[in-house]
Amino acid sequence: MDPKTFYILVCLFTSLPTFVFCAQKYEHITDCRFHSRGNNKYGHDNVTFICAEINGENIVFPDPNNFNCSNFCRPVHFNWPGTINFENCRFNELKRNFFKDFQYVHTANLSDLGLEALQTDIFNQATKLTFLDVSKNNIKEIPSLIFMNAKTLTHVDFSCNKIVQIDAVAFSGATKIEHLDLSRNNLTHIKEHTFDKLSELKLLNLSFNSIGDLKIDTFIHLLKPTNTSSVQAGTLLHQSHLVTLDLSENALKTLDFTLHYPIQYELRTLNISKNQLSSLNGFRNSLFPQLTSLDIKNNRFNCTYLRHFMESINWEDIRLPIDSHSMNPQVSSIRGINCEVVAGQESSDDNSKSQHKSNDDILIKITLVLLCIIMLIFLIMYVTLNRKRIFDKSFCHWKKSISIGQTATEKVEYCKEELLLN
Repeated sequence: MDPKTFYILVCLFTSLPTFVFCAQKYEHITDCRFHSRGNNKYGHDNVTFICAEINGENIVFPDPNNFNCSNFCRPVHFNWPGTINFENCRFNELKRNFFKDFQYVHTANLSDLGLEALQTDIFNQATKLTFLDVSKNNIKEIPSLIFMNAKTLTHVDFSCNKIVQIDAVAFSGATKIEHLDLSRNNLTHIKEHTFDKLSELKLLNLSFNSIGDLKIDTFIHLLKPTNTSSVQAGTLLHQSHLVTLDLSENALKTLDFTLHYPIQYELRTLNISKNQLSSLNGFRNSLFPQLTSLDIKNNRFNCTYLRHFMESINWEDIRLPIDSHSMNPQVSSIRGINCEVVAGQESSDDNSKSQHKSNDDILIKITLVLLCIIMLIFLIMYVTLNRKRIFDKSFCHWKKSISIGQTATEKVEYCKEELLLN
């Protein structure tokens, strides 16, 4: 099963409980359920709007500045809820501007409502909104300047929609966004400068779209898979706060790490596995001083290059996820990373090893000969410098050996000869 099919099934199965327990959804809000946290602070309470077949919105919203929940004895607007949810509801678009009515809302769950479009002014009064979930809808476009006044927004989820287009200035104003999920949509391209103002962005999920190649004016953070075959030099030039960069499961053939200048001081995880990379040009520890995980498995490195690369990196603080297939003795690998043996490389390596062995043998023989010569020289020098002492000592031993067992006459004769010699 391919990854895209798998994630589509995940979306379907995660929605299954909704279809089982709430098979029928309606467009009319007939009631609401209020949950108070009891601290009487603006924005700390939750409210869930409940839809049914019969239109009862006049009961829930008796006037523009008031609304009532059946489980609460007084008008809810005095408590100014901070979180809004929906139950059994289905809208093509939001007929009511909830952010205008409830100005302290910081969390809005608009997931799985059947939304097909968002009004361009829907978030104009969302001045305290920080978390927005619009996932599992049928939205096709993110309009221009829709988040202009949502200056406190930090988390936005547009996953599992049908988005084919993002306006280049859609996120203008929302400069505090840290997590942006656009995964599992129908995006085929990103307009230039779309993410330029998102200076606080830490997680951008564009996975399971068909974006294609990226240009220098496109910022990416989590990109898996998008059929990307190249990343233009300078793409991440201005993104100095990246923590995780995931480029796995693409069609990357080249990746020049000089494009990461200036140094990525905060990058901790880099995943470039399952691509078609044959080299990691310019990669060095100094570019990523905080890096703790580098995933490079399942690429097309040849074993000679990979060996040199492994030797050039300091692995003291970096974890290297290994390929499970590297345990197979029939597969060439270095430090748990599979590599390709180039034609002729194996025999060349064998010849090189044989040559090294031959050279080592010759070196050993030469060393032994030199040692023998040196020992012989020392022996000759010793004998030359100490020949008198050696001769005298030998002569004394000889005299002693003669004197032992001699008769008196022999000793006299020996002494006469020795006296004549002296």
